[in-house]
Amino acid sequence: SDLKSFFVSGGYFTGNTILKLNVFSGLETTYQAWNGIPSVRLNNDAAGMQRYADHYLYTQQQVDEMVNSGSRTYNLYTYENQVDHYQQNHYQLLFSHQLNDMFNFNASLFYTGGKGYYEEYQNDQKLTDYLITPPVYGNDTIQYSDLIRRKWLDNDFYGMTFSMTQKKETSEFTLGGGYNIYDGNHFGKV
Repeated sequence: SDLKSFFVSGGYFTGNTILKLNVFSGLETTYQAWNGIPSVRLNNDAAGMQRYADHYLYTQQQVDEMVNSGSRTYNLYTYENQVDHYQQNHYQLLFSHQLNDMFNFNASLFYTGGKGYYEEYQNDQKLTDYLITPPVYGNDTIQYSDLIRRKWLDNDFYGMTFSMTQKKETSEFTLGGGYNIYDGNHFGKV
């Protein structure tokens, strides 16, 4: 794993008012092991491993890798760059003002931007499933190929929240709301 992050916060404070800015971000690149270790591999159950492989349509190479791996080190993903790579940046502007002994007003603006992908090796894929025209060599048309694909996410999430609170001796009433927009783009590259 390669993980990086930071957090910075600053504010302006008076007797009745708080204005605060938070900025934080994180970047991660991690090797994938999403499926974990099947219990049949963990328990060294040879017959169970074969049933598991048959159920999930493993290739013979995948079966051999599972059977020959250590019970606590097996990973279906063997491609060296089978990674998840993602960065997310956050910006928050927070405002609070005590109007008087009874009323307090709060508001916030925020933006979160993220972009990243996961990369994976896929064997024997039908090229037209990826909108790739099968190449023709002489009389042979290549319909299937091994390939490396990246599935991308590029997103923006932003909005605002607000609230007004009234405090009395025996009660407190808060009215608030928010408005949010999410713009996300999901796409792939081969």
